[in-house]
Amino acid sequence: MHQTVLLLALILTYSVPVISQNVTITAPSGVFYSPNYPSDYDNNIKMTYNITVPEDHYIYLTLMDFVTEAYFDVLTIYDGGNSTPTYILSGDCTGQNYALSSNTAIFEFTTDLTGTAKGFAIQFDAIEMNASYIISDTCPPPLYNSDKGFVTRLSGDPSNLTPIVTTGSVMYINFVTDLVNTASGFSAFYQSIQ
Repeated sequence: MHQTVLLLALILTYSVPVISQNVTITAPSGVFYSPNYPSDYDNNIKMTYNITVPEDHYIYLTLMDFVTEAYFDVLTIYDGGNSTPTYILSGDCTGQNYALSSNTAIFEFTTDLTGTAKGFAIQFDAIEMNASYIISDTCPPPLYNSDKGFVTRLSGDPSNLTPIVTTGSVMYINFVTDLVNTASGFSAFYQSIQ
């Protein structure tokens, strides 16, 4: 006697909810971030940023920080009313700059179900049509006291610097860059005073 065994396959469909959000920004300049930045963004995101700068201007982008899961987590940029992507960014694009042609843009950030990264911080600036973007040094050199003692922040042209005198035997120097612009750097010397 033969027994016939009937095997039924049960197919389950599992659906992961998409995290979806729309953000509208109307300003002459600013910075927008991926969700959770600088911590890792989540999986399965569809985030849309609608950016508008003043009329008779175009949008200039500076990718101050941009690290996504290459090929799978993507920022798609639509310039103006275009339905065709102008740029598709993924992976490490930190430091790149893009000049769009209009005063409006849509940025769609989509991620897959696995793998995440830090994401992005993107600065946008409104530039007058037919004008070029000029980078300016906007860091003032304030002096202030902290729990570490006398502190100074220096930036830009060093021709008007005065010597820094400490009251202790240790001085810490912390050199920080903006991840985008480069320059020749700095040199310093010290002298011990008895």
